[in-house]
Formats: sequence, structure tokens, C-alpha cells
Amino acid sequence: MVKQGQYLERAVVIPGASALEGLYHRGSRRPGLVIAPPHPQDGGAMETTVVAELAYAAFRAGHPTLRFNYPGVGASPGVFDEGLEVGMRALRQSLDHLGESLGERPELSALGIGYGATLVARAALEGALDPVFLVSPDPDALPELSPIRAPVVIVVGQMDPRANRQTLEARLRGVPQGRLVVIPQADRTFLRGLLELGKVVAETLSPPGMIEIL
Repeated sequence: MVKQGQYLERAVVIPGASALEGLYHRGSRRPGLVIAPPHPQDGGAMETTVVAELAYAAFRAGHPTLRFNYPGVGASPGVFDEGLEVGMRALRQSLDHLGESLGERPELSALGIGYGATLVARAALEGALDPVFLVSPDPDALPELSPIRAPVVIVVGQMDPRANRQTLEARLRGVPQGRLVVIPQADRTFLRGLLELGKVVAETLSPPGMIEIL
């Protein structure tokens, strides 16, 4: 678990039509990772335990990270509505900002949790993200994944009622580098199994980068 003082992220203002609150940590390895939180109605914010822990796991593996708050959440101004467009603008804004921070020819990855997973999957269809992490996604909200050429890793908790393995494997069908990881005894919040989830992310970002399905 992350302990106070273990590492220091820098508070940033992510520019755009409506600025966003973010936390950034630099790293020497590529790709950089943007983390999209769960839906605000599900307690989604950049300070959410699972978001903070995944940022820490990526940092420990040497990768730059950027996590952000949606409009109307925390210190991000604006209003969050129920649709996807506000979330998509926030994610694109964050990806652009991290890309600019990394300099020329940036390499970017993205991870989304719940609602954030839907956003990341859509962003992966728009541009170069490698790899793509979908944590606790709602299978019915995901777009068609087969056009994505980058590695797509879906991670779910064994106790998550939405985590129907057959359904998720079907969603990955046609993705050249699709992978489903089931974390034993974890539910949708990952308050149990958080270290295992972080390990999946860190070992996928950093070569050799592949582990067996748990």
C-alpha cells in the first residue's frame, strides 16, 4: 500500500477549454500512463485508493504517470454530466498534456477503471495507446475492441458480479494481443487484490511484460 512520503507527485493544472486538476509523476521509462478514474457517482476521483495505488505501481516500474479529476470533481471546475463526452474530453486533454510533457515522439498508455475503462477503450480506437488497461469494465458499455492493434488487458475481480469471463473473453475476440486477468478474491473495488492488480500493470508496462492469467 502507498504510504505518506514514499514518493512525491506534483500537482498540475491540465490546460484545456476547462482546466483539470491532476497529479503528475515523472519517470525515465516509456510509455507514460494516464489513469482515468471511475464514475464520480461511484466515488471516482484521482485520490481514490485504487487510482493512487496504480499510479504508485507504475511509478515503481519507472513510468511517468498522470491521474486527473473529471470536471466538477475535486478542484476541477465545471459540471460532470451523465454522458461520455465530458469524460472523453477530460481523457483526451490529459493524454495531450502527458504527451507534451514527454517531449518529441511520446509513447502513451492509458488505464481506465469502470466508467474510465469505457473512455480508455474509446480513446484507443482514436489513436496510438500501447498498452491499454481496462479495469472492472462494464462489458455492455465497451465499444467494439477488435480494431485495436495494441495490447488490451482487461482486469477484473473474481467476486465482481459483472465479471462474466465468457462475456469478457468474447469482447476480446479479434484483438491480436487481448488478455483477460482475473484477480482471485477481489471485488469491483479491489480493496482486496490491489497489490496483484498493481503487479499486472507494472509487469505489462515493463518488459518482459507478460504474466500468466491468475
